[in-house]
Amino acid sequence: ASGDSLLSLAYDLKKEGAKRIYLSATYALFTEGIERFHKAYAEGMFDGLLATNLTYQSPEMLNAPWFINVDVSKYVAYFILASHQHRSVTTILNSHEKIQKLIEKYVAEQKERNEDEECTLFSQS
Repeated sequence: ASGDSLLSLAYDLKKEGAKRIYLSATYALFTEGIERFHKAYAEGMFDGLLATNLTYQSPEMLNAPWFINVDVSKYVAYFILASHQHRSVTTILNSHEKIQKLIEKYVAEQKERNEDEECTLFSQS
């Protein structure tokens, strides 16, 4: 909860020659404060830290140059909706079908524009 293991990992990776290091935390509690993160960032030990907004984030942390907020509120809403509708979360979060429909729509639009030419997604034959 203090974040010490993240900082220890960053120091180890840097020692092994890592050039760019991005840390991640689901819950950025940092129970002993963020001063050590400021210091490690200033020393070039890591390039950024991504953390979800599932817990309180202090204004100091949100404004830190190394902090990257990952907003997951949309997904929390999906989980609540799925629970309310007695649906599997997988069907809500699986974007394969949505992406496939977007591709099909794109291809159809391209065919309409170029009725005499064969249209494929990535190249023209």
